[in-house]
Order: sequence, then C-alpha cells, then structure tokens
Amino acid sequence: MAKSLENVRYRAAVGKQGRLLIVRLRSGADLINSVKQVCADYGIKNGFIGTCIGSLYSSRYIYGMPDDSLKSRAGFSPEQETNHLTEFVAAQGTICHNDQGEVQIHFHGLFCDKGFLRGGHFDKPGNIVGTSMEIAIHEVIGVDMTRPFDEELDQNHLEPVEVVVR
Repeated sequence: MAKSLENVRYRAAVGKQGRLLIVRLRSGADLINSVKQVCADYGIKNGFIGTCIGSLYSSRYIYGMPDDSLKSRAGFSPEQETNHLTEFVAAQGTICHNDQGEVQIHFHGLFCDKGFLRGGHFDKPGNIVGTSMEIAIHEVIGVDMTRPFDEELDQNHLEPVEVVVR
C-alpha cells in the first residue's frame, strides 16, 4: 500500500515472519560477507537483522552527512576505518535482493572505540569479527524487499511489495 497525504508519505507491505536464525560468527569472519552467505545458505532473500552484538578487529563504515548539492540533501562521509579491537554494541538492518536475486544487506551499527561511540553504514566487506558476533536474522514471508533507485532522491531505498505466497 502506498499513501501520500500532507506530511504522510509511505510504502508498506504486510507479510509474516518466517524462520528465525540465531547465528554466531567466529573470530576472523567478514561481517557482511558472512551474513550474505548465511542468507544464501538458508535461502533468505527478504528479512531483517533484529540484533547484532560482538566485537570487530577492523571496521569500514560511512555515516550520513548533509550535502546541499544532492536532491536528497543527504550525502555520506568518506569511508572511515579502524584497525584495532572495538566493541560492537548495537546494529540492525534489512535483507533485500537485487534483480538478479543476489542478497543485499543494508546495515547500520554502533561500536565503542576507546570509550567513544561511533557508527553508520556497514554495508561493504572489510568488517572483521573480533572474538565473536551474535546475530538474529528474521525471515520475512509475503513481502518482496528490494532497494531500487528512487528518482525523487537520486538514491537507492527500500521498496516493499506484497507477494502471494503459495
């Protein structure tokens, strides 16, 4: 369902929760590549990451920044990097797929770096698990979740569409 009223604009689709996967990534695993592989191994193309805690030996992330030169006025920082142990304290994300059916992860997280909270988008490889990473992956059934290009904003964003489940 799409709705557009004054100051109310959204797209929603009703589905139901499928399987719940509880995953522990081991030390040295790449966070994003491993989550993609778990989803591929279990056939999950639509879902969400409800929780993710652990530690990282190294991280690569970007964060949102104002950018008036863009239609959306929302840009991103240059890639940030840490190369020492940090505590990953909270994260969540969506599990979507592209037109070829390949899993795409849109993942936001917070980590503690020597007493300071930092965070942003952790969507690319290069986030190496420290001692462990504990993740809850929730499958969504009856909703097709993609991130197509949104012409209004010149960015890719979630587009949920209800599908008939047989």
